[in-house]
Amino acid sequence: MKKIALVYSFQESDWFSCTVICRNLITAYELAYGKENVLHIDYTRYREVSVNDLKLIFTEKIDRLIFIDHKPTPITFIERLMSVKSDKTSWPEMTVHVFGDYPLYLTEWRSFNQIMKGLRVKYITASERQANYLANYVAQKELIQVSPFPVDTQKFRYKEGNGELRAKLKIAKDAQIFIYTGRLSYQKRIVELVSTFLSCKRDKKIGENSYLILIGECDNLGQPYLSYTQLQGEYYRSIQHILEEYDDISDSVILTGNLKNDVLVEYYNTANAFISFRTYHDEDYGMSVAEALCCGLPLILTDWAGYYSFNFKEIKDQLIFVPVKLGKELPVLDENDLQNAIQNFSNKEINCKEIENTAKKYLSIEAVSERLKKIGDISVPAYEGGTDVMVQMTNEQYLRHNEFLRSETTREFNHFYYKVYDAYIK
Repeated sequence: MKKIALVYSFQESDWFSCTVICRNLITAYELAYGKENVLHIDYTRYREVSVNDLKLIFTEKIDRLIFIDHKPTPITFIERLMSVKSDKTSWPEMTVHVFGDYPLYLTEWRSFNQIMKGLRVKYITASERQANYLANYVAQKELIQVSPFPVDTQKFRYKEGNGELRAKLKIAKDAQIFIYTGRLSYQKRIVELVSTFLSCKRDKKIGENSYLILIGECDNLGQPYLSYTQLQGEYYRSIQHILEEYDDISDSVILTGNLKNDVLVEYYNTANAFISFRTYHDEDYGMSVAEALCCGLPLILTDWAGYYSFNFKEIKDQLIFVPVKLGKELPVLDENDLQNAIQNFSNKEINCKEIENTAKKYLSIEAVSERLKKIGDISVPAYEGGTDVMVQMTNEQYLRHNEFLRSETTREFNHFYYKVYDAYIK
């Protein structure tokens, strides 16, 4: 059995979803290779790593060095490793799990491309469209593999019966509940979601006894690539304005704030569908979507980026995807498409158990463990490094930081944006 080293920060991430992903990946790799064959290396948020740990990579004869955390990027780790063993011909194969924040650190990934030339390197993205996006920057697409982030299906699973929570929320047993979980953010399109839901209800396109539950907290991130920021609480006020506009039915929208996982599962098993109109840059996957699916919930989603990876053929009739086009300031959604998605769901026959079984087939820790093992066995050629697009993009990022995707004349997205994000819509 091969021996692997998992590289990640032992300190939890500020992003809860990344902490969950990292924890589940550890379990999946330990299941694939056996705990006794897994070395854990702490690569801290401050880019520190023990010299003794670096030496263990060679004394323990590690076959694969696997970076499973979203930050810091591997570049400082690689530099530290060179100080321990400069002869890179004896280095183990490198595997990097790519997260959605990859574009924020392009300049570091460019350095990684340079320093890793000639070595054995694999990338793993969580969705096909993220793989297509990454191919803009990596010269050899065959080095990019796809494996979803795993879900703990012992926690997130379908359970029959929804009476107690509905009674607590004062919602009738036959009411239809749409649920969203995640950050309430400009790029998550929560204002559009609330407005579309309430418009459908007022126009009687859905039943009077319909509810929308939003689980999560508001942020003020705005649109960084266009240098559009928001004041603290500004986005929450935007949601409140919509609720005031539909004051007579606004009580059908419930905001809960953040919830612990055990409570969240109860909400999933109380709802009738998971809904999200997110077009977030960079939506590499959708952990909340995966968890909801494992609880047997049908989905109403945009077909943007990683979201489309949940388009499983076995349950295609229980999934609705709203088309997205690239726009000047945000990806474009058609209001009629959004309303039709909500209205059409009301006429669907739902089989929660079938959805849960399909989700487990692809997304469970056990299923992902098998996938990761197969990826580990794939032979790859020597790494050739990055692309011309990577050079062009990073030159811009060096000069203009997070505004490198913005036109300096129109203040809208520029040609670089359309070139690379075209991968997120096809």
